[in-house]
Amino acid sequence: SEMCIRDRLIVSIGIEFLAFLFKCMSAMYNKTKAECGDSMRTSKSKFCFLFIKNLFLNKELYYHLVILALGILGVTLHPFFFAFHLINVVLRNEKLKDVLQAFLGPLAEIILTFLFFFILVYVFAVMGYTFYADMYPEYTCYSLFSCFIITLDQCFKRNGGYGAFLDDVYAIDDKPESATFNVGRVIFDQASNFILLILIAQILAGLIIDKFGELRENAENMEEDIKSNCIVCGEKSDVIERKTGETFEQHKEERHNIWQYLLYIGYLRAKPKEEYNILQETIYKLFKKRSIAWLPYSLWKGKDKVIDSEDINKKLDEIKGTLEKQVSKQCNDK
Repeated sequence: SEMCIRDRLIVSIGIEFLAFLFKCMSAMYNKTKAECGDSMRTSKSKFCFLFIKNLFLNKELYYHLVILALGILGVTLHPFFFAFHLINVVLRNEKLKDVLQAFLGPLAEIILTFLFFFILVYVFAVMGYTFYADMYPEYTCYSLFSCFIITLDQCFKRNGGYGAFLDDVYAIDDKPESATFNVGRVIFDQASNFILLILIAQILAGLIIDKFGELRENAENMEEDIKSNCIVCGEKSDVIERKTGETFEQHKEERHNIWQYLLYIGYLRAKPKEEYNILQETIYKLFKKRSIAWLPYSLWKGKDKVIDSEDINKKLDEIKGTLEKQVSKQCNDK
């Protein structure tokens, strides 16, 4: 039964990786083809170079390679490596992806903050080794390096900072009036507690919280933009309703239905390129270049001025005349 489980795991991991690899290579091929354009002047070596470059710049490819390697290690060495596959749950959930992005977004700032933290720990370790080495437990601060390691280790383990790891700041003999206090140790402990624990922790929390708030604000703005603006022409719903007299839902369903544009692209992809007319060829080239210039623009020049229908027809006639001249010129050249 154990061999059967391993066989199923190998098949599952292999099929998933091959499916992703096929999808990734197909997407990178289309991206490279769009970058090179439909020109036949692009050499095969340049195309292959751009394809390999786009393929290896795909971060998702490295993630699946790591998952594949962990799956193989889990099958061959120890099931412990299968635990890392739970990360896939995070990547399949949009909410959890936002949480992960809130940490990875300011990654450079977080790394620099940790570097600043290590510098501060080193400064306090030097101070402790210089002035309070005798207050460390025995054999814990016999060198500057050992002081640095013990300071770094005990910094977050002790309540109140690593000062709680040292001897007390006061010494009491038999008589209470003979008690002595080390004022320098009090300042040293409070400074390390505030700077290493409170300040650095708040800086890291602020970076992550700010990034998470930014992601949430962007998501809310995008959702509001989709609800209140036409995806095709970009006009706001109130402007459309005021200028056309139709509701925003009617505009999206009848005039600028996004699914009709998608179906048109599917029609162009299925149609042989030899049968394209000039308009279809132009639209398909723009689509391959990831350009949205072929989509209809707003019918309004400004917020309150409407373009007259005669002006629109005049513009269309001018475009038609220009295209006919170009076609006739090409025929005469031939």
